[in-house]
Order: sequence, then structure tokens, then C-alpha cells
Amino acid sequence: MRPGRSRCAGPDGPAQVIHLITRLTRRQATATVLVTHDRAHLTDADRIAEVHDGRLTLLAGAA
Repeated sequence: MRPGRSRCAGPDGPAQVIHLITRLTRRQATATVLVTHDRAHLTDADRIAEVHDGRLTLLAGAA
């Protein structure tokens, strides 16, 4: 696999996977931690936190 290429087919593949993870997380009433460098994948997130220089900061969602 070439660097920068998704294993998911098509341009919507990663978004579909994240949507599926979100649905399963809510259906199971559990939590999921998703780590990404692409902020476009954060649209379904209930909470968003960022780590910068070793510090965790809550950017969006309930405290």
C-alpha cells in the first residue's frame, strides 16, 4: 500500500467507516476514542480533544 492511501475504497470510504463506528458506539451505549490527523473525520464526534506539546485540551463537547 502506498503512503497516504486509504485502505477503504473510494473517496467516501473513510467517512463511511467513521459513520459506522459512530452508529455502533451509540447503539452499544459505549465510548470510542478515535485518533486522527484529519479534522474532516470529526463531524460525528460528541467531544473533541487535542493533544499539543503533551497537553490535552477539550475543544468541543461536554466537560
